[in-house]
Amino acid sequence: MRLAVITLAVFLFGCAKVKIDTNLPILNTLKSSNSSIRLIALAGPNQVNAVIGGFTYNLTPNVTTIPFGTCHNGTITEEIQNYNPVAVSIPAKLLDQAGNAHVQLVTTIPTSGSVLAIDTVFADAPSNPTDYYIFPVSQSFGDPNYNIVAVPRSTTPPAGVSNIKIRLVNMGSPVDTFHLTGPLTLTYMDGTPVSSVTTGVPDGVSSAYTEIPYGTYHFRIFTQSGLELPETILPAPNLSSLSSIHSFQPGGIYTIFVNSNNLYELGSCSLTGTPGNNVSGNSFTIVADITPPVNISYGKVQFVNTIPGTTCSLALDNLTIGSSIPYRGISPYQPVSVGSFSMQLTNNLGQPLARQNLEINPDDNFTIWAYVKDGQPALAISYNDLTNPNAGQKLRFMNCSVDIPYITVTQNGQLLQVYNPSSKGYYTPDINDTTSAADATENLAQGVPATHEPFTLIITGQSGPEYPLSINQSDAGPPPFVPGVTLPSVKQLLLSDFIFKPSLYQPGSLIYARGEPGVYTVALTGSVKSAESGAPQPDTLLIVKHFN
Repeated sequence: MRLAVITLAVFLFGCAKVKIDTNLPILNTLKSSNSSIRLIALAGPNQVNAVIGGFTYNLTPNVTTIPFGTCHNGTITEEIQNYNPVAVSIPAKLLDQAGNAHVQLVTTIPTSGSVLAIDTVFADAPSNPTDYYIFPVSQSFGDPNYNIVAVPRSTTPPAGVSNIKIRLVNMGSPVDTFHLTGPLTLTYMDGTPVSSVTTGVPDGVSSAYTEIPYGTYHFRIFTQSGLELPETILPAPNLSSLSSIHSFQPGGIYTIFVNSNNLYELGSCSLTGTPGNNVSGNSFTIVADITPPVNISYGKVQFVNTIPGTTCSLALDNLTIGSSIPYRGISPYQPVSVGSFSMQLTNNLGQPLARQNLEINPDDNFTIWAYVKDGQPALAISYNDLTNPNAGQKLRFMNCSVDIPYITVTQNGQLLQVYNPSSKGYYTPDINDTTSAADATENLAQGVPATHEPFTLIITGQSGPEYPLSINQSDAGPPPFVPGVTLPSVKQLLLSDFIFKPSLYQPGSLIYARGEPGVYTVALTGSVKSAESGAPQPDTLLIVKHFN
């Protein structure tokens, strides 16, 4: 569907280096139902307010500071800034008798302190709820024009009760410094298109909604030539995998909105080689079309088979989670209603191999592992914390080997530290927690997942552990023997192991192959002969990603 575009003159985009720490609260609160009108500013660091009937609402996007290690040219950067839009609904009681909202958009330019305002009118249409996106038109830094784009949104729940609805709105500029133009396609992390309706969406067009299961996704957007768009990240989208992992709630409705952003290049991360250049590029923003429902009904379960030479199936009561999954096979995630279940593991002849109970609560995310315990098939359950790490690989380690009782993970012969998120989004060592590292990476027993701070986060270029990582045979003792002896038949874990489809990284793209961020489990599998020498075997480590 073609979209209505209004072009207005006002400086809505200042120097991108200035930070706005948080969005300001509504200055006055009017208790009433909301109209069908929502305002969404995609205007970077500028202070944007809407004044309606004497009440002031802040539209300035929230700013999240994300640490990254190195730029595309190898230099160090301290941070990048992610601008998350704030959707503000206009209360119905602020409409005039004709159902119109008289709005004054007020913009404060941080670099100059100047204040600019423009008056406009939006019509309420309850049968056709509409978002008004506010974003710059300009292809040159500081151009005093911006668009207001009217985009009707759906409020009808998905037909599938555990699904979400999602669409792609392409308001990208046909002129782009990085050639991120033309019809666009929404894909999953591995480059598989999400749907035919979100494939090849032309400039100025809103796709229809499509339904997919709720869950955690790393969506990507590609041009027809294979170049990838970054998520809306300013001042410069020039680092690897610049799109984030997002969680989408069952019953939710979402829009992925593409528009052009002005970019001010930092000296340490200049794209063109000239620090301080002003460039523009298309990028995308994810917006919830309705307030995301609270998930009270579903969890998600996936199944991994690490029993050598056996094809297995897993069911929760009568619900199949994975059917005929081969050795080292991974099933898709399955939404499961909350409740108590009996898990049954069977072989390809339908013969029972193992049974265990499972309790599922809202928003739970489980991986069920079939492994060998004392020579017999068994089941292990790991709970996955899908909190977005923003950068790097958030790793859990599992010992699903047949013949190594305990393993310990090291980097350059040193034990790994476990990292916890701080309030600023950085991962820093928790010096008061003396048990995390031992639980997460030291003396991991066969089929026993770590439960206390079970993940470690690796951000290359930052302080802390980096690749390669080695798997060692250790011993719980007493006394414990750590880190133990490196297993020569187990290949080292490399950053490149987290690039799952190198062909997605095209020459000339802003986003280059450097290891894809996300939440993963790395499992040691198979029969590992610790005394064997020779070349490492390629099929000992299995990487399971906990998102699509």
